[in-house]
Amino acid sequence: WQLWQILRKPLYKAGLLFSKAGDGKVVAVDGDYERAWSGATALSLLTAVKYYSATGDTQFNDDIQFWKNGLYALHVPGRGFREAPHYLTESAYVNGEAWLALAEYLRVFPGDLEARNFLQELDNYLIEEYGDKADTRFSSWGTMAATVRARTTGDAKFVNFVLKVAALNLEQREKKVA
Repeated sequence: WQLWQILRKPLYKAGLLFSKAGDGKVVAVDGDYERAWSGATALSLLTAVKYYSATGDTQFNDDIQFWKNGLYALHVPGRGFREAPHYLTESAYVNGEAWLALAEYLRVFPGDLEARNFLQELDNYLIEEYGDKADTRFSSWGTMAATVRARTTGDAKFVNFVLKVAALNLEQREKKVA
């Protein structure tokens, strides 16, 4: 971690951490990638998808695709999501937020085969990563995402995940109270 802290700024200045080219976008303060965050992108995607689902208004559909592709670009294959374009670390919050946003996206746009394949890989990683620990940073987002995935796929692994995470969190809470 300390080595990464030392190397991050020179790698960023040299343009080696990400490319600004492509069809994805991330939410950033003043367009500055030093102040761009995956979680904000995930929540923007989630909000736009929910808005479209509720109203049928297509005014944000281009943004939906851009933000979805921005999250894809921030995904590390076989793992979760980078916290930001200029970070290599992942975050439990971001992983949960992004999973929920993409799960809702696929619920609303079920014909997107790329998203379906992407989510299947992501589902497996996140269930494996967070299914055996009570991580409160992930739990609320992750259980909402798993609930959406259970409803859209009918796969019991998502229900089992929600039950397991809930039990772990209750167990952890009981230990704190005792």
